[in-house]
Amino acid sequence: MSNAVALLEEVARVTPLGFRFRDEQLGVLVGDGLAVTLRTGSAASPTLAATTSPSGVFAFHALPGLVARPLPPARPRLPIQFGAGDADYWRTLPPPVAFTVDVDDPWGRFLPLSFQASAPTRDLFVPACLSGASSGAPAADAIPLFSAPARSVAGPIAVVRVELWDPVASAPAAWAVVEAQLAGGPPCRGMADAEGRLALFLRYPPPDDPIHSVPASLVPGLGPPLTAQEWALELQAFYARPAAPTAAPDLCTALAQPPATLWADRGGGVPLGTLSVQFGRALLVRSRDTATPAGRVRITA
Repeated sequence: MSNAVALLEEVARVTPLGFRFRDEQLGVLVGDGLAVTLRTGSAASPTLAATTSPSGVFAFHALPGLVARPLPPARPRLPIQFGAGDADYWRTLPPPVAFTVDVDDPWGRFLPLSFQASAPTRDLFVPACLSGASSGAPAADAIPLFSAPARSVAGPIAVVRVELWDPVASAPAAWAVVEAQLAGGPPCRGMADAEGRLALFLRYPPPDDPIHSVPASLVPGLGPPLTAQEWALELQAFYARPAAPTAAPDLCTALAQPPATLWADRGGGVPLGTLSVQFGRALLVRSRDTATPAGRVRITA
């Protein structure tokens, strides 16, 4: 009896658009719990939901209006997801088409956002505004997600919370971006929500260690206990007043906002300056004012 197998047909599937996401502040990939959808921009266009691979890649396997050019000898034009995925396949594809991708987190960890994507794209897609502009995260080919203001993170993480107020518009500074540096360490970016509320999560620097062997807090008389140690915190803001309220910011527009100033007082005469973070204690950044809106930090472009 022969065990030979006859191959009658071979079908290959290609993904024309895929990308990964990362937690911008903690620098880890996010592969679950996200609702990622795509639209063409037309009000009548359908909304497609992404599928997630075991490796955490969000992908769209079929996209409206995309068909592959036939290879010689001429064959019927097929949906773009059908193809060998080889060099000839990618060389004969039609020009990329623009889509809008919307990202939401039903679990409440991250802010919503949207960005423009073009397909077909051979590699993982990254918006042009992110090219070479990672804030120290290990996954440079992943799209950043920004923490929601009510999010909590376990472990030894420095927590900074602030509410930003636009005194010119007399409204919350929606979608303002703040970059933080703790004790001169790597920068960490956060984004305010539609109400100007922002949360930053930063990794603590190494504890004070004057003898270069064990933390001074563990040797009596050599240094303060860990819970009493403090580090300098610098905040840099970026903000442009939105032309109209939006339920979610465009990622590249938000990251292109110009530098802005944070003020410690209501009159805008004293810049916020250097702050101090103490181990194990969340820092709530507040202005010196008691008048409404009390405690909110003013921001001006």
